[in-house]
Amino acid sequence: MKLTLCLGLAALAGAGGPGRALRAAEGVGPAFRYGVQLLGAAPAQDFKNLDNRVGVGAGLFAENNLGSGVVIQSRLDYVSYSQYNQPAAGGIARYTIANPLTLSSDTLSVGVDLHKHLGLGEQDGWFVLAGASAIRFEFQTSGAVTQGANTVVARYKDKTPLTLGLDAGFGYAFNPAWSLALRYTTASLDGTTLATVETGLSYRF
Repeated sequence: MKLTLCLGLAALAGAGGPGRALRAAEGVGPAFRYGVQLLGAAPAQDFKNLDNRVGVGAGLFAENNLGSGVVIQSRLDYVSYSQYNQPAAGGIARYTIANPLTLSSDTLSVGVDLHKHLGLGEQDGWFVLAGASAIRFEFQTSGAVTQGANTVVARYKDKTPLTLGLDAGFGYAFNPAWSLALRYTTASLDGTTLATVETGLSYRF
């Protein structure tokens, strides 16, 4: 499953090859660009019950401009969610220990999104996006564990397998270099729904 998912994302990432040649032949704008992204993210659905702090992160991306306002973006994102106190027992499946004192989490994802610009410009104005991601969640907890007559603090870390996530959102390109986007990503893991709402400020070189 992991190999199939990664190969599928790689195939989508390379799908802009014919588009690059066509754009170059037409002489209309850059066909391939890359850039960086500053991310802010809020957990949603069951993920919010586990970690309700806003996360911050960064990403790298490459874009293939297919023309007619259609862009394929391949991206690598990392988001870290702040550690916080959680005195009550809880968590998702096997990914937390009982009675955690503190909890933090992070996500690493590789994704491919299709952007469609709605205005007259090739890469400015409003756009919508949809795509898929391969996501790995990591949870880190510390909690009280009884050992005989003593109570000690145990630390626990677990990484989930790569999980398929679906993305949808919209954004606004201020010019060909700068854009701001809002993306909702949802993934299913162990019968729970782990979702995030991400805002990304992107700069293209």
